[in-house]
Amino acid sequence: MTEKKKTNYSKKIIQELSVKQNTSINETKKAYQYLIKTIITYLIKDNIIRITGFGKFFKSKRNQKQTTHPITKKRYTIPKRQTVQCKFSKLLN
Repeated sequence: MTEKKKTNYSKKIIQELSVKQNTSINETKKAYQYLIKTIITYLIKDNIIRITGFGKFFKSKRNQKQTTHPITKKRYTIPKRQTVQCKFSKLLN
Protein backbone atom coordinates (compact mmCIF):
# COMPACT_ATOMS: atom_id res chain seq x y z
CA MET A 1 0.00 0.00 0.00
CA THR A 2 1.47 3.36 -0.97
CA GLU A 3 1.51 6.09 1.62
CA LYS A 4 0.12 9.44 0.50
CA LYS A 5 2.45 12.37 1.13
CA LYS A 6 0.91 15.01 3.39
CA THR A 7 1.21 18.62 2.27
CA ASN A 8 1.57 21.43 4.79
CA TYR A 9 -0.76 23.98 3.24
CA SER A 10 -0.37 26.33 6.22
CA LYS A 11 3.28 26.81 5.36
CA LYS A 12 2.48 27.40 1.68
CA ILE A 13 -0.27 29.91 2.51
CA ILE A 14 2.02 31.80 4.88
CA GLN A 15 4.78 31.96 2.26
CA GLU A 16 2.43 33.22 -0.47
CA LEU A 17 0.84 35.82 1.80
CA SER A 18 4.26 36.99 2.92
CA VAL A 19 5.35 37.60 -0.66
CA LYS A 20 2.08 39.25 -1.75
CA GLN A 21 1.88 41.51 1.30
CA ASN A 22 5.61 42.27 1.31
CA THR A 23 5.96 41.24 4.97
CA SER A 24 8.34 38.89 6.74
CA ILE A 25 7.49 35.23 7.17
CA ASN A 26 7.40 35.69 10.96
CA GLU A 27 4.93 38.61 10.80
CA THR A 28 2.72 36.71 8.39
CA LYS A 29 2.91 33.56 10.53
CA LYS A 30 1.82 35.51 13.63
CA ALA A 31 -1.12 37.04 11.74
CA TYR A 32 -2.10 33.61 10.35
CA GLN A 33 -1.94 32.01 13.81
CA TYR A 34 -4.00 34.86 15.28
CA LEU A 35 -6.63 34.38 12.56
CA ILE A 36 -6.88 30.63 13.21
CA LYS A 37 -7.11 31.14 17.00
CA THR A 38 -9.81 33.79 16.50
CA ILE A 39 -11.84 31.48 14.25
CA ILE A 40 -11.61 28.67 16.83
CA THR A 41 -12.60 31.03 19.67
CA TYR A 42 -15.66 32.26 17.79
CA LEU A 43 -16.64 28.72 16.81
CA ILE A 44 -16.58 27.69 20.47
CA LYS A 45 -18.47 30.82 21.53
CA ASP A 46 -21.00 31.36 18.72
CA ASN A 47 -21.23 27.96 16.97
CA ILE A 48 -21.28 29.54 13.46
CA ILE A 49 -18.78 31.58 11.48
CA ARG A 50 -19.64 33.00 8.06
CA ILE A 51 -16.85 34.18 5.79
CA THR A 52 -18.35 35.99 2.81
CA GLY A 53 -17.29 34.47 -0.50
CA PHE A 54 -15.78 31.42 1.22
CA GLY A 55 -18.33 29.58 3.32
CA LYS A 56 -19.88 28.86 6.67
CA PHE A 57 -18.26 26.88 9.50
CA PHE A 58 -20.51 25.38 12.14
CA LYS A 59 -20.46 22.88 14.99
CA SER A 60 -22.33 19.64 14.51
CA LYS A 61 -23.19 16.99 17.09
CA ARG A 62 -22.53 13.34 16.29
CA ASN A 63 -24.50 10.76 18.23
CA GLN A 64 -22.95 7.73 19.88
CA LYS A 65 -22.86 4.71 17.58
CA GLN A 66 -21.87 1.06 17.51
CA THR A 67 -19.41 -0.18 14.94
CA THR A 68 -17.53 -3.36 14.12
CA HIS A 69 -13.84 -3.64 13.30
CA PRO A 70 -13.74 -5.15 9.78
CA ILE A 71 -10.87 -7.57 10.46
CA THR A 72 -11.31 -8.64 14.08
CA LYS A 73 -15.13 -8.39 14.04
CA LYS A 74 -14.90 -6.86 17.52
CA ARG A 75 -17.74 -4.45 18.31
CA TYR A 76 -17.06 -1.16 20.00
CA THR A 77 -18.79 2.13 20.77
CA ILE A 78 -17.86 5.49 19.33
CA PRO A 79 -18.89 8.12 21.91
CA LYS A 80 -20.97 11.15 20.99
CA ARG A 81 -18.90 14.19 20.06
CA GLN A 82 -18.90 17.56 18.37
CA THR A 83 -17.28 18.18 15.02
CA VAL A 84 -16.80 21.19 12.76
CA GLN A 85 -18.38 21.18 9.33
CA CYS A 86 -18.10 23.60 6.45
CA LYS A 87 -20.57 24.52 3.77
CA PHE A 88 -18.68 26.28 1.00
CA SER A 89 -19.93 29.33 -0.86
CA LYS A 90 -21.45 28.87 -4.31
CA LEU A 91 -18.62 31.07 -5.59
CA LEU A 92 -16.21 28.17 -4.98
CA ASN A 93 -18.22 25.60 -6.97
